[in-house]
Amino acid sequence: MRSGPEDCFSKIDTADAEKAVRDAEISLETAKLEMLELLDSPDELELLKAENDLLSAKKSIITALKSYVSKTNSHLSLVLSAQRGIEDTKDAVVNAQRSIEEKELSLEDLRAGADALTIRAKEITIQQKEDGLIDAKEEMDNHYIRAPFGGVMASVEASIGDSVSSGTALATIITEQKVAEITLNEVDVSQLKLGQKATITLDAIDDLMLTGEVVDIDTLGTVSQGVVSYDVKIVLDTQEDRIKPNMSVSAEIITNIKQNALLISNSAIKYQGEQQYIEVMSSDGIISKKSVIAGLSNDTMTEILSGVQEGEMVVMASSSGASTAKTSNNDSFGGVPGGGGIMRIMR
Repeated sequence: MRSGPEDCFSKIDTADAEKAVRDAEISLETAKLEMLELLDSPDELELLKAENDLLSAKKSIITALKSYVSKTNSHLSLVLSAQRGIEDTKDAVVNAQRSIEEKELSLEDLRAGADALTIRAKEITIQQKEDGLIDAKEEMDNHYIRAPFGGVMASVEASIGDSVSSGTALATIITEQKVAEITLNEVDVSQLKLGQKATITLDAIDDLMLTGEVVDIDTLGTVSQGVVSYDVKIVLDTQEDRIKPNMSVSAEIITNIKQNALLISNSAIKYQGEQQYIEVMSSDGIISKKSVIAGLSNDTMTEILSGVQEGEMVVMASSSGASTAKTSNNDSFGGVPGGGGIMRIMR
C-alpha cells in the first residue's frame, strides 16, 4: 500500500497535547476578540492587558508544541527500538536454523563413520606428534652427560661455563666393574647397538670365557693412516680377580639372533656372478646346482632363506665330500675373535 507525506502510518497517544493545543487556540481567539473590542474603544490599560494575554497565549501554544514534539520523539524511539528488536530476533532465528542444519550434518557424519582418508590423515598426524615427542626427548637427553657404568667420581676436569667438544675428558670414574675396551673399523661398528651381548676371551687366561654388554660406542672415530676406528666399551657381567688392567682381550659381539634358522657351512656357498648357489647330492650320487638366497652369517655358518630343504646333502668341496643342511633352534650371528671385530651381516 502506498502512502503520501500527509498519510498517517502510526497512531500515537496525543490526547493531552491536542487538548492543550485546542485550549491555547481558544485562548488565542478570546484574546483576539478582546483586542478587537479594545480597538473599538481603545483603553491603554486594557490594551496592555490584551497584549500580555496574547503573549501568554503564544507561550502556551509554544509549550504545548514542545510537549507534542517530545512525546512524538519518545514514541518514535520506542517504535525504532521495537523494529531493531524484531530484526535481531529474525537474525537469531536464521542463526538457529543454520546451527540445526550443521548439527544434522554432523550427526549424519557420526552415523556414517569416518572415511578412510580422514582416518589416514589422523594417523599421519598422530605419527608426526609421536615423532616430535621422540625428537624432543632425544634433544632433552642430549643436555645430560651420563657415564656408561656406575662408579665413584674420582676427579672432575671441567667447571661450570667451560666450553668442551666431543672427546673432551670431563671426569674420571673409578668402578668395581671391569670394562673391556676394543677397537672396531667403520664397517663393523655400523652394526653395533648399545645393549648387545658379547663374549670375551683373554689371551693370558686360556680357560676363561666371560659375557658382557656393549655400554658405549664412540661417536667420533679416530683416523690413522687413512683408516677410521672407533672405541667400544663392554662391561663384563661377572667379575674375575684374575683379570688385570691392560690385558689383551678378544670379543665376539652378537649382532642378531634367528630362531629355527636353516644353516649350512660357509664353504658350501658358491658364486656365479652375483648369484649364490650350492651343490647338492641326490640319493643316487648325482650332483646338481641349486640357487639359494642367503641370510645372516657368522664365522662358520650361513642362514639359507630359500633354495634348499633341511636334510639335503650339500657338497662342501669337490674333494672333501658332503654335509647335511641342518636347522638350528637358536643361532647367534656376528662377532669375530681377535681384536673384537664382528662379521658383516650379509643378505
